Amino acid sequence: MMLLYWLHQLQFTLSHLMVRHAALFLWHLPRRALVALISVYQQTLSPDHGPLKRLHLYGYCRHEPTCSAYAKNVIETRGAVIGCLLTMKRLLGCHPWRKPDADRIMRVSYLKSSSAGSK
Repeated sequence: MMLLYWLHQLQFTLSHLMVRHAALFLWHLPRRALVALISVYQQTLSPDHGPLKRLHLYGYCRHEPTCSAYAKNVIETRGAVIGCLLTMKRLLGCHPWRKPDADRIMRVSYLKSSSAGSK
């Protein structure tokens, strides 16, 4: 009787883990799909990252990082929805009259803060 109880608990735990894994996969799917699309763009059509780079020796984009690199980074760190909004803001502000500046994504380094706190 006890063995049946433990088998039932094990089955419940495994099914719970499978559901959780599937939910996490679906949660991260839009982020992964967008990053994959940006990577394909960078490797094929981008004048700063792809085969067209040799036509522009010093780079085509005057902003650092380039819009596609910024989009890829912000989508990876902030998620699909916020990343797309920040990317649209960046693309709408990308014109010849904008002062070139460095758009950085604020990152909190947990490794640095945890190692500084342990000393």
